[in-house]
Amino acid sequence: MLNFVNSIFLFSLSRTVRSFRTYFIVSFLFMIIFSCSYPLGTRSFQLDTPIFHNHYHPDRSPEPKSFKANFEILWQTQLVEHPLYRDSWSFQHRNIIERSGMAFDPMRNTAYIGLSEGTILAVDVSTSEIVWKYSGHDAITSNVVYDHDLLYAGTMQGELLALHRSNGSVVWKYQAGLAIGKKIVVSDSAIFFTTHDDNIISLEKRTGNWNWDYHHYFEKDITLLGTPSPFVQDNFVYAGFADGSLFCFSAQTGSKIWSIRVKSDSLKIKESNYFVDIDTQPVLLDDSLYFASYSEGLYQIDPTGGKILSSNTNLSSIFEIRKSSYLSHILYLRTGSGKILVYHSQKQKVITTIELQRNLITGFLETKNRFIVTDAEQAIYFIDHSSGNVLEYLLNDRGFIAPVFVNDHEILSLSHHGTLYRLAIY
Repeated sequence: MLNFVNSIFLFSLSRTVRSFRTYFIVSFLFMIIFSCSYPLGTRSFQLDTPIFHNHYHPDRSPEPKSFKANFEILWQTQLVEHPLYRDSWSFQHRNIIERSGMAFDPMRNTAYIGLSEGTILAVDVSTSEIVWKYSGHDAITSNVVYDHDLLYAGTMQGELLALHRSNGSVVWKYQAGLAIGKKIVVSDSAIFFTTHDDNIISLEKRTGNWNWDYHHYFEKDITLLGTPSPFVQDNFVYAGFADGSLFCFSAQTGSKIWSIRVKSDSLKIKESNYFVDIDTQPVLLDDSLYFASYSEGLYQIDPTGGKILSSNTNLSSIFEIRKSSYLSHILYLRTGSGKILVYHSQKQKVITTIELQRNLITGFLETKNRFIVTDAEQAIYFIDHSSGNVLEYLLNDRGFIAPVFVNDHEILSLSHHGTLYRLAIY
């Protein structure tokens, strides 16, 4: 709603103000007034149903307990000098770090952050000071992942970077072709990643030497290119593709072990809204592998042979699957509509939905008793598992990417305006 009001104002203003300088000054003043109208504050409400009902947790009291959380900004620092650019078509200001990724290194107490403007930063979490900065010319599109003394990240132009964790200097680069997918996976000896032309590649992680790759061909006029991530388990690599196929490869040689495809007759269907692309990284839970197709829903398969064990085609537009770190048989499914579906694998159904009143969910963390959720606007939420009670904290900022833990009571979160926050929860 806020974005809509802003858009109408700026569009009307563009019709009456001919001078670009005047337009820019008035727009800038309006944004300042707009952002200041929402000071830091809190709000509490309750989900329609508790996240976990008592018959799933018989040891919990049937009566909802009071839910309290103290929230404190320990520090905040601006990482990007010019976080916005003006879109001449919509007259809106866009964020240049919307694809940013972040990883926290507890051994060095350092956060590594890749930005859409092409830079990678190492930030001392104790002091908020920037330890080093790598400046590139291409947007970082993947996660940032570290292993031993190296740091890895992928770019929009298909370049995989390996940097020294201590100073950010380049160790090696590998040109893969098109943009690198959202998640790089590191095993004992290799790196695995996908590109936007449905290619999966394995490299030797110390040298960047090519191990193997597989390019998947399909009829591109039928579906959209997905953004899946590979999953590595033991000596096997599982990867999804844009035509709804899931392959199992040998991690060492890249030879195909088995493959399956959802909705085998999908290529005969020409409706423009029919997309079977796999956008999720497969997840292993209770000896079964789970993955999701955009239009065909959630699938449970046998990881040894690829046999489909169950499917739920009603669960569409799933972009992320994550298993619970604390609860048995629970999967969290984040959808394109900004919801989190809580799925019970044994009952094979969604037991509740996390849907916030203000905006779309952009990321979440799980603790033993609560969720920490960020949204696309100004809020960070704390949701109690058993009662469904929600505490909402508003910040004078815009949009947050997925947060990361510093410890059990502190998180890091990066806003779309380029501000990094260290937040404490008590």
